[in-house]
Amino acid sequence: MNHSCNSPDAHGEGENGARRDRPNSSPTFALPPSPLDQVIFWLVSWVLLVGLYLLLVIDSIDMSELITGAAGAAVGATAATIVRSQRLFSFSPRLRWALGMWRLPLQAVLDTGLLVVVLWRRLVLRRPVDGSFHAVPFRAGGGDPEEAARRAISGVAGSFAPNTYVLDVDRERELILVHQLVSRPDQKNIDPLGLG
Repeated sequence: MNHSCNSPDAHGEGENGARRDRPNSSPTFALPPSPLDQVIFWLVSWVLLVGLYLLLVIDSIDMSELITGAAGAAVGATAATIVRSQRLFSFSPRLRWALGMWRLPLQAVLDTGLLVVVLWRRLVLRRPVDGSFHAVPFRAGGGDPEEAARRAISGVAGSFAPNTYVLDVDRERELILVHQLVSRPDQKNIDPLGLG
């Protein structure tokens, strides 16, 4: 068997012992954020959490409600900043992925109609309803931040409509695993943003 002098051995080294660069499938982690980045992240998180709180209590706003919301948002923003600063995982979504988000409300409306029909059949006509599990091909990718973001966003988007719930993305087998109350295992229902 003829080996080229440039071919790496099992340890990634060539015959002359020089290290060959191989694509790294392990996660890449960025440096911890600077103090200014952490302050900005905390402030943005706090504002978003206060806004969410105000949306939830919009009918009864008094000073005690505002203080409670501000304190709860501060706790949440602090926890988020601490977790982010540890860089236990890295998440790097792409703006172009948002182009398919227009499909989500449409899919939710269609699935809601489908489930109303199923509910009618079950409650009025007494027909059984059997949910089903599906494993659909999905380009799971590696461990880099962009691939992790793509998998996470696909899981959230796939579970947005009420008929489908994404259980897992199997990176080894390159499958997305879902449960559906009414079986519709086509790719558009399971991965509505087309990220897989």
